[in-house]
Amino acid sequence: VLLALLPNVFPARVDQTPKTITKETGESLTINCVLSDTSCAWDSTYWYRKKLDSTNEESTSKGGRYVETVNSESTSFSLRINDLTVEDSGTYRCRAQLYCGAGIRYSFDEYGGGTIVTVNPG
Repeated sequence: VLLALLPNVFPARVDQTPKTITKETGESLTINCVLSDTSCAWDSTYWYRKKLDSTNEESTSKGGRYVETVNSESTSFSLRINDLTVEDSGTYRCRAQLYCGAGIRYSFDEYGGGTIVTVNPG
């Protein structure tokens, strides 16, 4: 029961932009997430993608065409996807892992609202 109350005790919000984006193959795009309304420290960031024809959300590996930038001062992080392909289409979500509290540290996650990515054939 206590764990369910923690997000209310330690409020936080992740604003993700844009909500939708359409690109052509070979182009690049950037998805931004900003953590706000929190005094908690953040530890890790993650990205997930749900393909158009799937209900499963899969972790997006950082590296290669997927470049993450983290700015601790502005509590923002972004994912740039280079050399887009049609297969990159889907819904992307960011996640920030937060740690709160003095002495006993509580951990919880906050998710962005999602970005619908459409990549059209060139």
